[in-house]
Amino acid sequence: MKKTTTSVRALASVAIFLAIATLFGCATPAAQNPVPAIEVEAGFVPTTATPGNPEALAARQPEVIGTWLGNTYTNIWMNITFEKPDDHTTLTHEEINMKLHLMDEDSVSAFELTTHSDFWIRNSSRTELDFSFADVSDSELDAEALLKMRMEAIAQKNINTNPVTLVEITTMNIGGKEYVVGELSYNSPRTEKWYVNIDDGIVTWICLALNELERDAAAALVDSLTTID
Repeated sequence: MKKTTTSVRALASVAIFLAIATLFGCATPAAQNPVPAIEVEAGFVPTTATPGNPEALAARQPEVIGTWLGNTYTNIWMNITFEKPDDHTTLTHEEINMKLHLMDEDSVSAFELTTHSDFWIRNSSRTELDFSFADVSDSELDAEALLKMRMEAIAQKNINTNPVTLVEITTMNIGGKEYVVGELSYNSPRTEKWYVNIDDGIVTWICLALNELERDAAAALVDSLTTID
């Protein structure tokens, strides 16, 4: 019974992130494992209910947030530092909240209760990179399962407007941690890559959205995440 409940909760977590799904993606993976296009059952409707424990996330938020010193971002939890390129701007938490409030009200409130978006940069070509965290200590699903469920929900959301193909699922080491990576291709020049890691009940999402014409430059953003130790 617990596994069924957990699966429902985990599926619900995917929907929380749908509001920002078309904004992000992620960079060059370590291995190549092509998978077929996503198949979505007719009538699949994501829910905005939330998994996890909002109070637990709030209590652990000081562990996962990073700090800025000039153009350098450091995150001890992720074990990385990052030097922001000159052509990118940093969104403040107020600007992030403003962007979220332009989205579906139910999804936004659920997102804000369970997730902390700590890092968000973008350039004029709409390449965007975001780090966010959530407490999933009550879930039995692993990183790949959460990633696949999110991909399915994104595909459903865009099924009639901008069909999505899951290009591949791979892995990549960032900051000494293994991330499962999913790449989505839209029926447009837009591509998204999602990196997910679960460590001690905290899920870390690294998300990057890019235009295919700037794939190399966008990949360099993730490649420049430098391990602290």
